[in-house]
Amino acid sequence: MPLDYYSNLRKHATFLRPIDNDFTETAVNHPPRFDWREKGVVTPVKSQAKCGSCWAFATAATVESAYAVAHGELRNLSEQVLLDCNSDNNACDGGNVDKAFRFIRTRYWSNA
Repeated sequence: MPLDYYSNLRKHATFLRPIDNDFTETAVNHPPRFDWREKGVVTPVKSQAKCGSCWAFATAATVESAYAVAHGELRNLSEQVLLDCNSDNNACDGGNVDKAFRFIRTRYWSNA
């Protein structure tokens, strides 16, 4: 990856949003321990085997958990859809999570 990849990602990523200041000021009473798995919003560990598809697995897992937190229902999404149908990425030869999120948003949540 180019040296400026991450700095450009922050500038151009469509899925990043600023954190509201109220959120950081009110989040002071943290429990001593917190595990999202116990809340039922994380799917089991999956294997990408020898495929360079961490971008697809990370994107699917993030959407699965965000959906579960928002809607109270954990869905097991298909990384394979991202690998096969998202032509902006390179399947097992690597990809970009921003492009994967954009693909999901435009294909499945076009009203978002």
